[in-house]
This record gives sequence, C-alpha cells and structure tokens, in this order.
Amino acid sequence: MDTNSLYALRSETFDIANPDIYVEVVPDDVQIVESEDGKSHVDIFAKSESAKHMADWIDISASGNKISVRIRRKNGGLMQFFSGHPSHLNVLVKLPKTNSVKVKSISGDVHVDLNVVKLETNTISGDISVLQNPTEICTLNSISGDITARTFSGCHYSLRSISGDIKVHVAPDLEIDVDGKSISGDMKSEISLDSNGIPGSDVSEVVVITANTISGDFALVRN
Repeated sequence: MDTNSLYALRSETFDIANPDIYVEVVPDDVQIVESEDGKSHVDIFAKSESAKHMADWIDISASGNKISVRIRRKNGGLMQFFSGHPSHLNVLVKLPKTNSVKVKSISGDVHVDLNVVKLETNTISGDISVLQNPTEICTLNSISGDITARTFSGCHYSLRSISGDIKVHVAPDLEIDVDGKSISGDMKSEISLDSNGIPGSDVSEVVVITANTISGDFALVRN
C-alpha cells in the first residue's frame, strides 16, 4: 500500500504479545503485514478529502490479546455504507508474531503478507491475496473477487468463490492433496496430481487444498 498519496486519519499502537486480529470494515483496501518493532499498529487512511469525516466511525480497540477494527454507526452496530459507493478508506495493520487473523470486508481488496497460525478472510466483491501461508488453517471466501494464495509449508486450505478465479502457487518441495471443483470455469494444473513432488526432492510436508468456484477458473502452479 502506497500511503504517500493518502490522508492519515487514525493510528493506534498496542503492545500485545501474540495478538489475534479481527477486522470488520468496508474499505477500499486492507493490508496486513509484519511489524518491525514487535508491536501492533493499526493505521487508517483516506483516499480523498471528503472521506476524512469517516474517522469518527472507526472503532479500534483491544481486549486481552484480541485487537478489533470495526466501522460502526455512531449509535452502535456495523455501519451500513451508502448503497454500493466506495468508502475511500484504506486499513494498514502491522503485527508481530500472530496466532490468528480474521478479516471481513465488503468491497475492498485484502492483502496478507504475514506468517500466522490461522487465517480467515471473507469478502463480497474484493480480491484476496495471501503471500505467506498460515501454519495450520487458511480459509478464504469471496463472492465475486479473485483469490490468490502462495504456499511454502504444510497447511490446510479452504478456498471458495462464486464468480472469481482461484489460483494457488505451490512451492516445489511440497506434496499436494487437492479437491478442486468448478461448475463452468476451467481447471488447470502445472502439477501432476498423480506424482506432484519434484523428482529427487525431499518432500516432507503436504498442502491440503479444497477449492470450489461456480463460474471462475481454478489453477495450480509451481512457485
């Protein structure tokens, strides 16, 4: 996320070991990356002058080891944004070593570049991109957005999209156990599903992938 052209609205810092993060917002973009100082940082940016007033609707709080970022009505409850119009908000979250990340976004794209144990992301029209796979469970759901994931170690992936494409990059030293389905989209794989390891490689971990899309394509590629 290039923040140089954005207006900084809010910035919160939490000194919490192994935090869990929960983000439920309607932004244009959510990015979750690694923190450089061992603390958790939540930064909210506006893409326009007219969006600056939305800072009053953002609730950033911590309870125990859980950090929550939500956009609410002033009288409580999740805010109902104005009928399909973009919010012009960007959320940047920087985290140290983290147990779990859960993100719910309406129209914004979600980018995760962080090593976590469990990741769950749900969007309606936004794309989802995961650059580092979780160590245990990765659940990614989008109605019309594309899903892209990269795997470097064993993990259980559950990927679902109605009209978006699903693409999984798999490291050469990983075996895969795949259950992929697409009703009207194409199914493509650069990896032999009969013997998917690289000949002569020491395969020690398995990536389990369950992928479902109705009209989108599903593809497996080697990194």
